[in-house]
Amino acid sequence: MTHSITTPASHTKPFSEQASLQATSRLSKDDISNSEKREINSFPVKVKNFGNDVLCHSLAELSNLLRKDYKGMHVSIVDSLPSGIMSLMFVSVNTDGMLFDTYTHKAISLFMKEAK
Repeated sequence: MTHSITTPASHTKPFSEQASLQATSRLSKDDISNSEKREINSFPVKVKNFGNDVLCHSLAELSNLLRKDYKGMHVSIVDSLPSGIMSLMFVSVNTDGMLFDTYTHKAISLFMKEAK
C-alpha cells in the first residue's frame, strides 16, 4: 500500500520567507509613497539569489530584472563603492514587483547619481 502526501503550495517556502512577503504585501499606500531611496554606486551590479547570479549593466536593466524575474523572492544586490569596497543590499520583491528592504520591510527605490 502506498501513501501520498500533498503539501500545500504555501508550505513549500520557509515560514520566515512567507511572513516577510506577507508583511510587505500589507503595506499601505502611505508606506509606499514614503519609500527610502537606495543609491547604486556603479555598474555592473550583481543580483545574487542562491547561486543564480546575474550581472546588470544599467539601472533600467536592474529594475526590469527584479520586477520581472524575481517577483515574490528575496535577493541581494552587490555593487562597488568609489573606494572599491563592495556594498551589499538585501531586497525583497513582492508579487506586484515592488521593492522592499528585506529586514525593515520599508519600500525602497533605486537610483544612481549622474556623473559630473
